[in-house]
Amino acid sequence: MIKLSLLKLETEPWLSDLDYNMIISDLIANEAVLKLDTIIHHHVSTRLQHSLRVSYVAYVNAKFMGLDYKACARAGLLHDLFYFRPKDVNFERGSKYIHPRIALYNARKLTDINDTEADIIVHHMWLTGTSTAFDRPHTKEGRLVSMIDKQVAQFEFKMLIKSKWNCRDKWKDLPNFELFQFH
Repeated sequence: MIKLSLLKLETEPWLSDLDYNMIISDLIANEAVLKLDTIIHHHVSTRLQHSLRVSYVAYVNAKFMGLDYKACARAGLLHDLFYFRPKDVNFERGSKYIHPRIALYNARKLTDINDTEADIIVHHMWLTGTSTAFDRPHTKEGRLVSMIDKQVAQFEFKMLIKSKWNCRDKWKDLPNFELFQFH
């Protein structure tokens, strides 16, 4: 597998990859997909930025591994195609179970989804704390995108920590809480 650090995601390498852009061109021009750019995701990016990262890394790795890279690119872009913040909605089965199914429903309204793409989207939350054996993807592409989704989330968390670290001079202006005595 190709490491995230080699792809230099902070420079948005997908912008200059013509083959990748041809695969996702109809999706990225769609208003429903572009709406994802208005939703904050993982505290440091938008849901569209996150989905583009997952999509591109999955595309590059699938191509390298001889898998269906077109399905990985397209489903990677659509894997989080929903418009609510999970913490704002309470589903009986939990957001980690429901949101992939909503994303698949929304994706099917936009374009034809093949079986591999459906597997990728509906099982992308595999490997999270609440996943079960039933959540396991049935395809290699589904397992790949699920793992990459977690790696990209870690990358975004590191971006958050780095941005907080770079702003640490601002913390000096905060009140000194050592002055307060708690008994």
